[in-house]
Amino acid sequence: EGFADLIAYEADMAMAVREVREDEAEIARTVGLGDLTAPQQSRIIGLDALVPVVHPALGLDAIALKDVALAYRGEINNWVEIGGPDLPIVRHLGLRTSGSVQFFVDHAVRQESGALAQDVTFHDSFDAVAGAVAEIPGSIGMLPYGKTRNTQPLTLRDSCGFSSVPVTTTLKTEDYPLTQPLFLYLPDRRQPKIVRDFLAWLRGPEAQLVVRRAGFVDQGAVPISLDAQ
Repeated sequence: EGFADLIAYEADMAMAVREVREDEAEIARTVGLGDLTAPQQSRIIGLDALVPVVHPALGLDAIALKDVALAYRGEINNWVEIGGPDLPIVRHLGLRTSGSVQFFVDHAVRQESGALAQDVTFHDSFDAVAGAVAEIPGSIGMLPYGKTRNTQPLTLRDSCGFSSVPVTTTLKTEDYPLTQPLFLYLPDRRQPKIVRDFLAWLRGPEAQLVVRRAGFVDQGAVPISLDAQ
């Protein structure tokens, strides 16, 4: 809805947890908003992440990102196929129209021209996703960093076998594969002073504190020990 309001000249800026899609960017160019894919028309104001979660009794603590994609595409349907127990995979996601779900589809499911399985259950909130996953054995869900509640979060493995956990440092460096930058999109026109002042404030330490209080990862620099590197 944020992109739609921006394109309809009903908003001065739009926040999103995913990048603008090409069809949205094309419409924006057509109506005179400029190129929303250009660096000068967006800001990253914070970071979030999506985490695969399962039923606590499943007995898994890690999963390959490609296996998450295969599960949500319906190309694997039992946990035994990827080293888990003999249980059918039950797929859950948040609102189909939410930016986080669209980010997951764009960055994981649609790789190699895949599509979501027909039996994915969509919920109206991430709390509902967490509740369903914690209740039904064999369930898998995708939840934002810090909102995994009473589910079992899974570490992501890459193709080389290295594991990545969503923590402050791996999100700040964007080493975690499903890191979500929080974008602020702006039309290509001179903004009123109140907007310019707001954009300037976003670069300061007070804004970073607000980002952290809202449950996201800010972009302030932090030291990382040599061992951690």
